[in-house]
Amino acid sequence: MKALHLIQNNPELRPKPITPGSQIYESGFWWLPIERAKLFIDGNIFFYDNKLSESFFGGVIKDCWVQKYNEQDRVVFKFEALASHKGKRPANPEGWDDGNWVINFEE
Repeated sequence: MKALHLIQNNPELRPKPITPGSQIYESGFWWLPIERAKLFIDGNIFFYDNKLSESFFGGVIKDCWVQKYNEQDRVVFKFEALASHKGKRPANPEGWDDGNWVINFEE
């Protein structure tokens, strides 16, 4: 299954529920081409504080779109939050790039 692992190092941009009490969340604003982001719909998303930590949150991506943030196009993900996505590590822990995100394709 496809998985997107992201370091969420801006506390103001942590995932937020679309309505209070909802299990559907949004997370943005990621510097990722929308064509690539769409490949992860129905895949997993995991959020980390840093490259060495376990995931603090995650779920299954339901949708994504482009939205302006600081006058630049950024990707926002909508996902269903799942408790099973906490405490995980990427399949390739060395795969982090300089942009602070890693993509792992897990079968």
